[in-house]
Amino acid sequence: MGRFALIVDLELGNPAALTGAGHDAADESGGGEQETVPFRLASVHLESLPDGARARPRQLHAVASALKEEGFLGGMVCGDMNAIQESDRNTPAEVGLLDAYQGDDGPASHTWGYQPKCRFAPGRLDKILYTPPSDAPSSLHQACFSVDAPALVGVGLRALPPRTSGNSVEVWASDHYGLSTTLSIVQK
Repeated sequence: MGRFALIVDLELGNPAALTGAGHDAADESGGGEQETVPFRLASVHLESLPDGARARPRQLHAVASALKEEGFLGGMVCGDMNAIQESDRNTPAEVGLLDAYQGDDGPASHTWGYQPKCRFAPGRLDKILYTPPSDAPSSLHQACFSVDAPALVGVGLRALPPRTSGNSVEVWASDHYGLSTTLSIVQK
């Protein structure tokens, strides 16, 4: 199976520090707000096809655990979750993640199955998931985050193949639509 997650630790601007609350002598003694807050971002391509149904929950659980490690304001994972079976529907909640998409799983939410059309039904295989907000007191207690509902990007996007291919017909940029969202760090 051998899939990996790409995980990046980001330092994002802390609005509590920008309001002036963190720009005094308290900063040096540890009493002020940090100028940045650590946030963990992951990208995945979970196991595909029905044969991967048993591996996907384990893979997402491992990523969720990494996103929830102490010392981070929170975490978000984006990518191809290969959510193709009914058993995949509840996996994010089962591993403690929230889905940024709150609509129904109808055609407007589908991210795969149109570019090109194929024998498998279109579906919402790609997702943006994130850790729930923490009420636990910490050095990050003055900041929280929000994740906007994702929007589809790259719908119908085609590109010319490399000149070396000898083919001049445009090809799909991807067999998936992309997802775009906005992550906001806000003061509590």
